[in-house]
Amino acid sequence: MSLTALAVRVITIRALKARTFAEDRVFDSKINPVNLVAKHEQKPVIIVTTDDDNVDITGKDLRAGDHKLELVIEVAVTQNISVEVAKDQTTEILTIPATDAGLEATVGLLGWQIAKALSADGGEWGDLWRSIVTNVHSISSRRGADDENGVRYAARQYIYSIDHIAEPTPGEALDTSFGWGRILSACKTDAELAPMARLIEAEITKGEYLPWEIARGELGLSNDEAEIIGVKPVKIDESVPLSAVETTDGFVVDEQSANEIEGPENEA
Repeated sequence: MSLTALAVRVITIRALKARTFAEDRVFDSKINPVNLVAKHEQKPVIIVTTDDDNVDITGKDLRAGDHKLELVIEVAVTQNISVEVAKDQTTEILTIPATDAGLEATVGLLGWQIAKALSADGGEWGDLWRSIVTNVHSISSRRGADDENGVRYAARQYIYSIDHIAEPTPGEALDTSFGWGRILSACKTDAELAPMARLIEAEITKGEYLPWEIARGELGLSNDEAEIIGVKPVKIDESVPLSAVETTDGFVVDEQSANEIEGPENEA
């Protein structure tokens, strides 16, 4: 149901690419377990998925509420890594060995790099992540390690329980400076994401909705409820012109007296 979960996932992937030891090996919802993916890679890998999403809703607005969406970021390492580190005016290459301790250290560093990209870096995509993720309830970490068919690997799941912006309202205007307008604008600049972004935009904006119909959708109201609270315009079967208006102090304005009153347009 959730378009926002989809947006969170793809934006997380773009925010992490080229920001960690995994470089561009950041995958979207791989079916294979992370160890099987890592087995065929020479360097660390990251897999991003969205899992359970529990929503506390007040009223009947199905697109808003307090979310606890599980954003699952899995990392795996099978080999030693070498990293260039600045030293004075030069650089040196540091290697973390593929020992048990070395693999675990690499996984821990990857977890820190992920948190850095999402909370304080990540470029334009990282900033977009921080604008649509409204709260991080908790982060849990689950360790995984094994020797699968002779391939030693270390893995860890980082599970971010998050709240996020509401789902788009049918017919809403999309402003490219914030919210869903900004999400879709960013995605349309990415060749891989552009087709899906155009499809989602078409789904949000299709149809002709009057302002009161958009408000009804935001609140999840039936037509009669919208009419009772004043969101829906009242149907007028017959228009009857007023013959006169009387103020609280007894002053009466009828057609004759209205014609006799000189307004600014009648003044010389």
